[in-house]
Amino acid sequence: MGTLSESISVVLRRTRLSTSVGTHKDRARGYLNTAASENWPLVPWWFLDRTVEFKTTKTLTITSATGTFAAGDTITGSSSGKTAVVDSYDSTNGLLYVYSESGAFTASETITSSGGGSATHSSTANTRTYTPISGPVTSWWSAVNVTEDEPITIVGPDRYDGLDFDRDETGTVEAVYIGSMDATTGYPILELWRTPDTTNETMRVRYRMDIAAWTSSDDSSSMQVLGIPRILESVIQYRAEQLYMEEERNFDGSAIARNNYNQAMAAAIKQNRSMQGRRRYARKGAYEEGELTIGIGTDTVTAA
Repeated sequence: MGTLSESISVVLRRTRLSTSVGTHKDRARGYLNTAASENWPLVPWWFLDRTVEFKTTKTLTITSATGTFAAGDTITGSSSGKTAVVDSYDSTNGLLYVYSESGAFTASETITSSGGGSATHSSTANTRTYTPISGPVTSWWSAVNVTEDEPITIVGPDRYDGLDFDRDETGTVEAVYIGSMDATTGYPILELWRTPDTTNETMRVRYRMDIAAWTSSDDSSSMQVLGIPRILESVIQYRAEQLYMEEERNFDGSAIARNNYNQAMAAAIKQNRSMQGRRRYARKGAYEEGELTIGIGTDTVTAA
């Protein structure tokens, strides 16, 4: 496996540009980023599939926070004596997400964490929205309520709003809407219906991730570590070369790079089809049943 720096050098050598000029390297890296981001939506690449689990929580609004509230810390109320476990902390908005709480915290009491944090508790609410994925996502596969051993339906905005207009229903989670992006992190927000009224219940989502743009700090990393299988290295290199050639107005060279890209892409797609086992695919316009392929619109039935 080559490094990102080596891919940059490959692109520059093919375009007959110096591999030691910083501006050339930056442009080549930019085109590699463009080539990669263009390819992810084209094919259901196996290596982009991910699964994440997250816990249902309560949302504590806190003020005058100092110190650390880290995941796994235990927080304790100074007057109520109630405890909970920290799931995450949004310091920008003063929101502390907790689970396994022993009871309700008192308004305006001081809460302290086992990690040394301290803050004033303002209010507590059930958590309806979650950001369990720390990165961009290109598509969503499925969602499951692991605790209840039930699937969660992924719905659109109209359906989600119709389920609960004022969003006050609580109970078992049965549907999820991919709402928007978090204003602070840029990561996707999941909106649940119903709003869970208990904490420490496990939800699981399967999705296809996007790969973050590479910077100069990634140059020494191998392409595999950056998320690119070996067979796709040449794919994005040829595409980056094509884009660079177009910028240089070398349209003959661009056409050659495009042809090389098409061949490399075809090989990558063929390999991708075999990564989930020896599956069989019905031909377009046909329905596969057992050992037969039945052609639609004809009387012909042939062995698959």
